[in-house]
Amino acid sequence: MKEKDILIVSLDIHKNIHYAHFELMSNAQKVGKDFSFPNSSEGFKTLFSEVERRALLSNSSPAFVLEPTGPYWKPLGYAILKHSFPLYIVSPEQTFHQRIADDPSSSKLDHLDPLTIAKIFRDGKARKARLPQSPFKELRTLHREYLSLTKKLAREKIQLRSILADANPELSSFFSNLFSKIPFAILSSFPTPEQIVELGIEGLTTLFKNNGNKIFGRRKAEKLFNLMKSSIGVPDKFAPHLIRRTIQRISLLRAQIEEVSSSILSLASPLAQKLTVIDGIDIRSACRFIAELGDINSIDSSKALVKLAGLSPKEFISGSSIHKKAIISKKGNPYLRTIAYYMALRCIKRNSRLSAYYKHLLSKGKAKMVAICAVARKLLCIIFHVLKGESYEPEKIGTGLRK
Repeated sequence: MKEKDILIVSLDIHKNIHYAHFELMSNAQKVGKDFSFPNSSEGFKTLFSEVERRALLSNSSPAFVLEPTGPYWKPLGYAILKHSFPLYIVSPEQTFHQRIADDPSSSKLDHLDPLTIAKIFRDGKARKARLPQSPFKELRTLHREYLSLTKKLAREKIQLRSILADANPELSSFFSNLFSKIPFAILSSFPTPEQIVELGIEGLTTLFKNNGNKIFGRRKAEKLFNLMKSSIGVPDKFAPHLIRRTIQRISLLRAQIEEVSSSILSLASPLAQKLTVIDGIDIRSACRFIAELGDINSIDSSKALVKLAGLSPKEFISGSSIHKKAIISKKGNPYLRTIAYYMALRCIKRNSRLSAYYKHLLSKGKAKMVAICAVARKLLCIIFHVLKGESYEPEKIGTGLRK
């Protein structure tokens, strides 16, 4: 029996309107006219109706391929998967280079892009789309919110330090951590030098004892009181209100981060627990890694995982005269790459095998950043095999040293 042909449904995605093109895999023969449809439920119905009709007409099985544009492709992507159709993606770079290769003088036209995307698919250069399903979808949403909140918190902390540099510069140098319990309590109620002096030594001592588990006492209070008496802070009647509002935002962000972090832990812990067998990986970083990675079963090899994180080396060699240093590609998930990087730093300190590998690379003259990225790549390979159900055997981790 003759095998069914593949009906390539190539899509160019936009915010409000999408463009569709249909052609056969075997001979690039066009199947019906190209058309546009709105990014809505009615538009999706029109698309799937046409796909079924044209697949029946050409005796073929549909396969969708698109260029993921911003967030606009995801509703359609999930709708395609819901209909059990295969979904592939191509990068904007692929589309651009293919268009230039076909015609160096070509223009960028929305109605022509689907033809270029279809050609990339025919050449076997498209890759299977990785749209996370539950619970990985929820985990990724939570993790992105966590990252957004931590960035906002960092900005608020910088803002507070900037205000204090004018209003109360001594306080920042007096406490090693300006955002611990005692300085927070002081800033919440007595943010300026004048207010601290007005509170007095006895009041400061009480505040220290109530918020410092009785570690700090009168001597520390006296030292701060004397600093405040001779403060070089610039008086500003609005500074106390500005400091209090910033403190409130920081407190709110801290509470939200803790809430989101707890949700990530409760959802990801069953899977992330596997990774804690690797020395240097704690449950929190493991949960964040799983939240960003998604389903490990959608990844075929450890090499593919390294590539997904954008940590695969990229070389540039041309003839005998041009030989640039290899760099990491950075073409992948930047959040996954960042988590892998920080996990590698932790493992360098706490994992004897990976630490030995790192030191070996340094002894060979590698730069620190290059060595850390190499450790991160090795760590990702270990993580891949552990998540696939293989037992973790530290003695099998190569260190670069001869035994």
